[in-house]
Amino acid sequence: MGIKAVKAEHQDGLVADIRSEVSDEASPLLRFLVSKAKFAAVGLLLVIAAVAGRHFYSAQAESRRLEETEALGRILVISAPAMRLEKLEEFMTAAPASVRTAGWFAVMEAATLLQDNDKVYNAWKEIGAADPSLKVASAMGMAGALAAQDRFREALDLLDAVSGGLEAGEAANVNSRIVILAELTGDLQRAVKACDAVTGLPSGSADMKFWAQKKLELEEKLGTR
Repeated sequence: MGIKAVKAEHQDGLVADIRSEVSDEASPLLRFLVSKAKFAAVGLLLVIAAVAGRHFYSAQAESRRLEETEALGRILVISAPAMRLEKLEEFMTAAPASVRTAGWFAVMEAATLLQDNDKVYNAWKEIGAADPSLKVASAMGMAGALAAQDRFREALDLLDAVSGGLEAGEAANVNSRIVILAELTGDLQRAVKACDAVTGLPSGSADMKFWAQKKLELEEKLGTR
């Protein structure tokens, strides 16, 4: 499983997790965007809707917050990624706290389409700063942006820093990436250790057969089998 495959698997999982959190009280504009979006954009728009619903919509939502979100929504419908990113960056210079997480998700998506990995990295960093509950997802996103630039050691160090004390799902996601990054940096012992961390999780947390086989392959390279 390569870096791109692992990154894609994580992104799909992130969207699936957030999909279940979309608030019934999300603004009509956001619900409209989700219903009308092309398939390729659905993941992003679900993220925006979910974050908006969780952070700043309630039955008593203030009109100012509605205006802020609709201003972001108007940018999201810009079809050209370069122009959308430009407008998003302008918007984020003065974006209030209530829309910062959603706004940075949008910046990340546009930058990803443009393969601007520095901006992808920065967007994920800002996401983690705006919402501490997304710290691990932020770290994985930042690591993915570094790995896309062949900065494997930096990506590995970043994931190592958040690898402790995670629930099973996050532990599987983080350690599976550590396996690959450690192998790419030549640190096969670290890769084996991460394989052990994955296979030691509760059944169903990851593809245990795949990672057990991966451990055997790494041990053969090390000459320990």
